Amino acid sequence: MRHCTYCGTWIGGLRCVCKRHADLLSLDNLAMTRRVPHSRSYTLRRIKATQRQVGRSEQELHRAVYEARAVNATWKEIGEALGISRQGAHKRFAA
Repeated sequence: MRHCTYCGTWIGGLRCVCKRHADLLSLDNLAMTRRVPHSRSYTLRRIKATQRQVGRSEQELHRAVYEARAVNATWKEIGEALGISRQGAHKRFAA
């Protein structure tokens, strides 16, 4: 067994235990078995899979900010955690 290259959870075979990264991991395993440059279809599938992951990450980030606000974290603290200004954090997440 080894770790998922995307989230660090243990995996077995070609599937990530967390299933959130299974599509990306399967594509990576496919690429590792090939000794030729990536095909056009592989790279396009990889783009789609990565875009889905970006969407999931954005949702998770919004939930984390919502939870931080629920426990009275300030916009300044949230901005510092994100590496942006408090105004930037507020503009991006308030509404």
